[in-house]
Amino acid sequence: MEEIKNHYGSFQPEADTDSNAFKTGDLLLSSCWKHYYLLLHLEDQKFSQHYKELLDQYLSGIQYYMDNHASGSADNKDSGLETTKFFLNCLCLLLGRLDSKRFESTMSEIGMKISRILVPQLNCTDEDVIVGAVAIFKAIILKPNLSQEDALINSRQANIVMPFLLHLLDEQDGTSRAVVMLIAEYCSLCKDDMCLMEVLKRLASENISQRRNAMDVIAEILHISLASKKPLPHSAWQETANTLLERLGDKDIWIREQASKLLPMIDPSLYLLDLVRLVYSPDENQSSASDAIIGVLKRHNQNIEIIFLLVDCLNNISQSLDLPQPAGDKESKVDTARVLKLVPEWSKSVQDWNNLIGPLIDKMFADPSNAAIVKFFSYISEDLKNVVDLVLHHVLLHVREQKE
Repeated sequence: MEEIKNHYGSFQPEADTDSNAFKTGDLLLSSCWKHYYLLLHLEDQKFSQHYKELLDQYLSGIQYYMDNHASGSADNKDSGLETTKFFLNCLCLLLGRLDSKRFESTMSEIGMKISRILVPQLNCTDEDVIVGAVAIFKAIILKPNLSQEDALINSRQANIVMPFLLHLLDEQDGTSRAVVMLIAEYCSLCKDDMCLMEVLKRLASENISQRRNAMDVIAEILHISLASKKPLPHSAWQETANTLLERLGDKDIWIREQASKLLPMIDPSLYLLDLVRLVYSPDENQSSASDAIIGVLKRHNQNIEIIFLLVDCLNNISQSLDLPQPAGDKESKVDTARVLKLVPEWSKSVQDWNNLIGPLIDKMFADPSNAAIVKFFSYISEDLKNVVDLVLHHVLLHVREQKE
């Protein structure tokens, strides 16, 4: 650092006469290229002997410029920022060179120190600093296969960092985009659902940026969980479904659309009855709820249990007295056609009726009082023309059974 300071001093007079002649970042890179060269030169045999010394230098550098260049003139701030970025780059390169065993031992020794020094960098206005800090935190926090002792240390570090990362979801900018995936991955690895609950709180916020960023995090969590061997616990799925149902009535169109796209990724048994009820709501929930139902049917187009669930929901709702009724028409019945008219969107997507027709016919004969199943058939009649023989076969089987 002393060499850097002296190097800057030798250029000062010329910099005063022509401020554009030398950029701070260029001077710093030129002055400290030996550090980059050392870190990038993978064949360096001495690296393992003094990496801890280098690590301490880089952390001290970040701490120094954070303490001494946070205020003052614009030139002073710019100089401190560029120097911080340099040390952060060096820190990333150094940690990236450590093998897994050495990395874990380093984190056990000074992981908390690294976290304390880097957390304030998450409030920086420069996206490069944010990206660098997030990259390091990702390496520190997202370690699923740790010993019990290391897992405890890892959890402490996460508890320090996560509140700051969540705070970055308050604005719609490059910084928030940088932390979305990290937060989602961490929530997916957590044994409890505290992190997820914090994200869901933001999804219900009055701040539209918080809601949009939280929706991005939820989308990533759902994709990660569906592809993972360790899916979210049942309670987490239920809370997520409930919150997405609420967002179907959001004032922001984009949020409503996202909610209707994400709900089908969750087990419909957790929310389908409530979703069908929303189709009969008098506000903007209606359109988004309809889109979500179409998404559910298409995503599960070969799952007969989902169709049965929908039909039963309609039958139950048609007999319900607690749905909103048109003004002055307390005697009116629920118009099941409002939901059933969405069914052709599903039937068009069905590739194989062989495993669907039999159970559907069985349900119709087993529950003749269920008017919804009869109406259901009328809405898919066009698509059943190509499998009429299959339909007649199953109908005749039931007729014969009744005669016997």
